Amino acid sequence: MNPLPNAHNPALSLFDAKHRFVVSYTWDVPARKYDGFRGKVVDGWQLSGITTYQTGFPIRITSSSDNELMNSADFEYPGEPDQIAPFSWQRPQGNGGYYFNTPSNQSSIFTESGVFGYVGSAPRTICCGPGISETDVAVEKLIPVTEHTHFEFRGELFNVFNHTAVL
Repeated sequence: MNPLPNAHNPALSLFDAKHRFVVSYTWDVPARKYDGFRGKVVDGWQLSGITTYQTGFPIRITSSSDNELMNSADFEYPGEPDQIAPFSWQRPQGNGGYYFNTPSNQSSIFTESGVFGYVGSAPRTICCGPGISETDVAVEKLIPVTEHTHFEFRGELFNVFNHTAVL
């Protein structure tokens, strides 16, 4: 962030998630009602889950060189590098695991000037990192012991479809 007077520092917040969809659900498994021991085993099963889809959070690009001479490494590195090439989002599966482009003749779209007191031209945040796609599922069974007490069997699976969550 440029500390100079009248500096123009527009940027997305680091916790800005443009779109978020969460749904939770419960389903009582339909089964014929039985009496006795068979009823305690077969009746009362339930499936439940939570599914979350969210766009990614903005990415903060900083430099640890402190060319701006703000000396705030205790809180966060204040350095802003120069952006020397346009930013474009890419799918990491086809880009060596990177979420944004790197020019073919350079190792990065950012660089540091090395001049003390210089604030780089890169924005504070670049939109956006990887999103979230996660489904958690539970299987539950209530086994009645007496009229007022029961025993609960529960099995849970987290991130059922094994989508990588990089935050």
